[in-house]
Amino acid sequence: MLPLMREGGRMTGGSERKTILVGLILALVLGVAVYLRLWTIDYTLSSDDTERLRRQFDLANREAMDESAEWRRMFDSEAEKASKCNTELALIKESSGNGNAFTLNQKKMRRCSIR
Repeated sequence: MLPLMREGGRMTGGSERKTILVGLILALVLGVAVYLRLWTIDYTLSSDDTERLRRQFDLANREAMDESAEWRRMFDSEAEKASKCNTELALIKESSGNGNAFTLNQKKMRRCSIR
């Protein structure tokens, strides 16, 4: 059935309203479809980002623990050197009554110097 035309070339009655209503409904459906598509894209990216952030955090945590272990190893090494020097210094103080205490002291201090 063809719509009735007025003299001005416009459609008569409710058919103009129906055309506008169909256009609005079509625009609404397309808008919702675009919104849902963008939402799924964003959701996919954000779930990938979560996994990537977790991996980066794990890597940073392992690196920090390795660095901490390295510093602890260096501290233990220096503490062992200091303990050895203190022990030798105590021996030097005990043997200071001997005539060769100065020579012995010089030898021990050279060994305990920080390298």
